[in-house]
Amino acid sequence: MRLALISDIHGNACALDAVVADIQREGVEHLVCLGDVASGPQPRQCIARVREFGWSTVAGNADEELITGDLESLADQPDHDKLTDLVRWAADQLTEDDVATLRSYQPTVSFGLGEVKLLCYHGSPRSNHEAVAMTTPEEALAEIFVSTDAVLLAGGHTHVQMLRRWRDRLIINPGSIGLPFYLDSSGCEHNPAFAEWAMVTAERGRLSIGFRRTPYDIEQWYREVLTSGMPHAQWYVQGWEYENEHHD
Repeated sequence: MRLALISDIHGNACALDAVVADIQREGVEHLVCLGDVASGPQPRQCIARVREFGWSTVAGNADEELITGDLESLADQPDHDKLTDLVRWAADQLTEDDVATLRSYQPTVSFGLGEVKLLCYHGSPRSNHEAVAMTTPEEALAEIFVSTDAVLLAGGHTHVQMLRRWRDRLIINPGSIGLPFYLDSSGCEHNPAFAEWAMVTAERGRLSIGFRRTPYDIEQWYREVLTSGMPHAQWYVQGWEYENEHHD
């Protein structure tokens, strides 16, 4: 059995479409989306694609922000004024059906891969704002995962691919479909021109996990953002590698 894990699409339908094509070519049987689907330049398109395929989907913090309008979590972020404008704009694009779809996303999703039990969440099982990272202390992990006996624990939120062994369990983060990033030596953030996801294969008690990077048409993405009507569009794309290489 093969399962694809995707997360943090953030309104990037160009990246999502490229990953879907990859997944379909590989004949994946199941897919779980770990949340943060729509908050970005193409919110309605991403909601529609996830709804069309009927994927099991976890509610991310950004999904909830689009519904509730509670943007307190952005207060400590750099450029929080611009980010607040972007989220409010994305929320204004949504129809009642779109909002109903976001409300249908679950806090956690459990899945059986043969003998392997998988627990899916966004940030952590107890909060979609809480991050699980390589540096999270083991005693904190014991508190976070106290209520589950799942062997494979899958979440997103950090936009960073991760595989960590904890006790007899594996913690996996597939990275971000629509907004992966890395920091250069000076601490500046860059967005690479590929989407990140992961593949989990379970067969006869054997478990394997593979990280994937799917390139997509970054020039098309650049055009889509700049013509979306989204506020601060030029600011939004300035970190993408295509912009750095080909535009002043």
